[in-house]
Amino acid sequence: MTAPDFREALAGVAHDALVARGPWRPEALAEDVADAVLALLAERLGGDEVREALCIVMHDAYEAEAVRNGWETQERSRKPWADVPEANKATMRAAVDAALAAIRDHLGVQR
Repeated sequence: MTAPDFREALAGVAHDALVARGPWRPEALAEDVADAVLALLAERLGGDEVREALCIVMHDAYEAEAVRNGWETQERSRKPWADVPEANKATMRAAVDAALAAIRDHLGVQR
């Protein structure tokens, strides 16, 4: 999801939360917006699309840092994400899932 798409989704969720609240109550505005943001984050931080995009970023960063630091990674995974063996992909997906779970826990959102 691109930043403009996320912004549009966030605006929609915030609007829906405010409309559902009923009569205008300025004191509740911050709480409503915070709830809307947390709901959207919970939704977006659990999708397969986000997980796969993060796996690609993590894989590419890991391989690039290895080169910068002068050490070699496994030959079978030293290639573009699409060509990485499924067992290696499964390991990266598990690591990304753990990171996303930690972020959700830190933010106090449910999946």
